[in-house]
Amino acid sequence: MRGLGERYSSTMLNNAMVPTTEPERSVVPLDLFPASLIDSIKVIKTYSADLPGEFSGGLVQLMTTEFPTQKTLTVSVNYGFNWQTAGKRLGSFAGGSRDAFGFDDGGRGVPSIIPTDRRLFVGSFTESQFQEFGRAFKPDYQIRPIASSRPTQTYSISGGNTFGKLGVVAAVTFNSSPQSTPETLRFLVNGGGGKPHLFSDYQFDVGNESSRIGAVLNAAYRLNAANKLDFRNTLTRDTDKEARFISGLNGGNGQDILSERLRWTERGLLSTGLEGDHAVARLRNSVWP
Repeated sequence: MRGLGERYSSTMLNNAMVPTTEPERSVVPLDLFPASLIDSIKVIKTYSADLPGEFSGGLVQLMTTEFPTQKTLTVSVNYGFNWQTAGKRLGSFAGGSRDAFGFDDGGRGVPSIIPTDRRLFVGSFTESQFQEFGRAFKPDYQIRPIASSRPTQTYSISGGNTFGKLGVVAAVTFNSSPQSTPETLRFLVNGGGGKPHLFSDYQFDVGNESSRIGAVLNAAYRLNAANKLDFRNTLTRDTDKEARFISGLNGGNGQDILSERLRWTERGLLSTGLEGDHAVARLRNSVWP
């Protein structure tokens, strides 16, 4: 969308708003919907009474094929290479056995010894109990770099067919994208005389392994020439595994510091809807959605 950013744009799939996994951004992965299953795409820049009022930059309307005219099946595999990441050292950490697919294997869960019906306030538990709670968590918080990072990978499969009165379209996409981001951050202060001097100097080394899974399953059933039912499902899941290492001079205490941060974030949305189109012959075939 030209003019305004993604925050002011929206996406609709088959007349329903597509949710986003980003809590602060209106981002929808449009590559989740294969071109072979798209019937039409409209870009709307102005409001009308039949549209939601949640956009000001623009609205993208996607309509999928409900009844494919022929059986279709498409499988695709894509690899991408970033000269700064692929085959090079990438910051990471020991996680679970299913991290590469964006799913935690349960190792990051809260230990069963931690109370779920009470808040962990000082005074509510003894010091020895707090120590026992702390020992129950996994103690490995060290960065363990990957010697040679894998390339970006995308796998997708989509298909559709019509079985008499039933039309079915489905698609599944998986993307794995590692990225290494080095960064230098310097703070300068004016010490007088118009000559700034270096206050803090940090070197960042951020390694991120992102995984995304998307799936679409739509089924349409034509009861008769005047009535049709649609059952639509959309799944989006994003996972980020980030290891950040910081080193450099801290001007606040005049000493060199080392800092490490490990972060695992899972975001997922499942949207399901059932709708029908009915043409009423007594009202001159008026359509009632």
